[in-house]
Amino acid sequence: MRNLYQRDAGGSSADQKRGGNPNLIVHPLHAKYKGIISTAGYCKFSAWKRELELPRTTFSTFIMNSLNSQDKNKIWLKDISTGRTETFKDAVQNVDKLKKGLAKLGVGVSTVVCMCATNYIEYCLICLAVWELGAAIMPVNCLIHPNKLSRQLRSTSCKVLVCDEFNLEEALEVKTKVECVETVILMAQDPHAESDHGPGVVTIKELVECVHQTTGHVRHGGWDTQPIYLVWTGQDDDQAVVQHTSKSLIAQMFSPGGTSNHWFDQNQSSVILSGCWFFHTIGLYSFALSAVHGTSLYVLSEYSDENLLQGLSDPSITSVILYPWQMRMLTQSSTVEKYDLSHLRLIMTGGSLLGPQVRQDILDKNPNIRYIREAYGTKETGFLTLNYPKDRTKQMIKVDVADDHLMPVGLPNMWSVFKIIDRVSGQPVTGSDLQGELCVKTCQLMVGYKDKDESFLDSEGYFHTGDLGYYDKDGVIHFIEKISNLIHFWMYEVSPSVLESRLLAHTSVIDAAVIAISDKVNGQVPRGFVVLKADHEETEENLTNFLESRLQDHERLRGGLYYIQHIPRDENWRVERSVLEQYIPQVEVSDADANEAVENTDVEANTSAGDVVKNDDNDDAITVTAAIPSPRTLRAAEVAAAIMNPLDKSLQNQEPQDVFGMRSRSRRGSRDDLLDSPRSNDYEKSRQDQSENSRPGEEIQYSVKVQVSTSFLERELLEHPGVEDVAVRGVPVHNIGKPPRAYVVQKEGFQITAEEFITWSNSRLSWHHRLYGVVMLTDRLARTGDGILLANLDRLDSNLVLNPDTSLQ
Repeated sequence: MRNLYQRDAGGSSADQKRGGNPNLIVHPLHAKYKGIISTAGYCKFSAWKRELELPRTTFSTFIMNSLNSQDKNKIWLKDISTGRTETFKDAVQNVDKLKKGLAKLGVGVSTVVCMCATNYIEYCLICLAVWELGAAIMPVNCLIHPNKLSRQLRSTSCKVLVCDEFNLEEALEVKTKVECVETVILMAQDPHAESDHGPGVVTIKELVECVHQTTGHVRHGGWDTQPIYLVWTGQDDDQAVVQHTSKSLIAQMFSPGGTSNHWFDQNQSSVILSGCWFFHTIGLYSFALSAVHGTSLYVLSEYSDENLLQGLSDPSITSVILYPWQMRMLTQSSTVEKYDLSHLRLIMTGGSLLGPQVRQDILDKNPNIRYIREAYGTKETGFLTLNYPKDRTKQMIKVDVADDHLMPVGLPNMWSVFKIIDRVSGQPVTGSDLQGELCVKTCQLMVGYKDKDESFLDSEGYFHTGDLGYYDKDGVIHFIEKISNLIHFWMYEVSPSVLESRLLAHTSVIDAAVIAISDKVNGQVPRGFVVLKADHEETEENLTNFLESRLQDHERLRGGLYYIQHIPRDENWRVERSVLEQYIPQVEVSDADANEAVENTDVEANTSAGDVVKNDDNDDAITVTAAIPSPRTLRAAEVAAAIMNPLDKSLQNQEPQDVFGMRSRSRRGSRDDLLDSPRSNDYEKSRQDQSENSRPGEEIQYSVKVQVSTSFLERELLEHPGVEDVAVRGVPVHNIGKPPRAYVVQKEGFQITAEEFITWSNSRLSWHHRLYGVVMLTDRLARTGDGILLANLDRLDSNLVLNPDTSLQ
């Protein structure tokens, strides 16, 4: 059994090597914490507190006072990508400078400032400066579509848009369309760099230069009525703006004296690495709690899985904050094996549920990890539950297969009371382990939805989360599924999360999604979609048997199981179920069936789908034609084709780090709209046309009518971060033709083996573009000033590495 890591203060050297006594808990109060069920249907924390103990001050004052109370010279924030650091003392001074600069721009009470950027240190400082002026922050995902961003800016009357250098062009475009946006603030990697981006754009340097600007006394709005943090929630067709006040944010971060009940209360390290984004709720918790508890927070402004793993390999970092999909990456990516993560002791996660099988896998692969801290909550309430070591006693016993039906999310926190109501009677349930809608009463709750006056509380003052769950006899809250996502099969309700967790437990599956489809007999049936790992093969029958071996009969995938290239998700990594619902499986018709249809079908004037007609120009030519399909059918067919064979080749045949990391959804690229893509269907031809403009190439042919452009391949291979130069040519192979061979020059400081490069290229290229002619690593490729190759490639063929993923060998 794994136990919580306890740092040894003065034990023996042998104990110190083992990380201290693993049976000790972090804080003595944690042993007393439990859930209390005083009334049937209601559950609260054993150390429950009333909101009277909250400090009645603004959230910015609360954070700034915390910064001032810490060691002045200690690092508060460090950007691993750029190396920039910010001490607690410097943070206080820079917030004051930014406050004066923002005041000069007209930022004040009720002003809305939109944060559309990644994890630069300035992100936190600007937020604090905006709150100091009594204004509101609206964080948005930096991958958001410009049209969606424009709608959100108009809805909130946003005045200032903060961006980074990667989405500056989109920000300027949005500014021209949205009248209320007056200023764009640019956060660059170097805040002191000289730059001129035109009118309406202000850099960080220009803001901090306003040191002589006086702000005077700022009169803030109501402590519990003035919105200062606006968050969008819901899907595109039903979105709303959550409004948080100083009261609700302080309640989420504050722990009264003599208590230890917050998201960081299991941490014993002075440094925490966060792989999460500031524009998510988990990011807000990260930077706010690090300020409150004096912890150094390491972040990544330039995210990649490689950068994350390099940060995790730092021996000084024993506590990390990760998304659940990043934890899945740690269990499935072969790249992880290159790094030593044995020093990790604590993983904190939130934002979405971590499946039982993934939790068990990561603990099995990393036995030194003593505890995984999970939290459950909503955007309207923040984190509501926290798990503790004693909650996981039975879960951590070694079992062959985790139970995907059990998803405990921990005890209620000190500010919250849960009520479980029966969805039929509308009354509280009569005991433990009885399912119902999770409702909560807490001082962490938002003040309301923007521009919506209707009440969002019931008669007892409880907020209905829309989630299905229950509490057990120990007062632990269990999550089942979002009620709107439940699949209604006959008289049963099926949870897609349970089925997805079971699919993801298969060693060949890298991503999965389950949706509901209509059924005339049973109402709805579940349909599954899976993405297989690169170079993995598995039949649908075997995967279905694996899934159904531990599920009940009503949970079977009666809607079918389909292999696709990628799961469509939005910028916040949520499954776009509406896209998958429009997927129509392709039905293959054999030649015999087609011939039989030709013989038995009469030619009529009004043809319908599947009719057989004669060609008027040639009586001997008979073709099978279909009537013009409806627009809905055409649209569904386009969606199915896009999912099965996406235009973006980076979404095909991916390694685990490509699926779970940010590479496939990097803000440097673009995320295609599967329903309305303006690009040509022949994506590779367009990429070939672009590549031919940069360097001339030849067409090489091999196998059966396979033609490959060398310039296209060179352009694709140059996207590897460690490649300085590359040349591709066709090499003669008997009875095959001229398959492509690559000659690669690495950048200084990179050490890439040919096998690793082949694996990387296979994950990006379609089968007929792969390097079946093998790879050759060289120190230099001599070229003219015009890029014409001078090197004698024949002399470089003395040391070749064969491509293991080929049938041509």
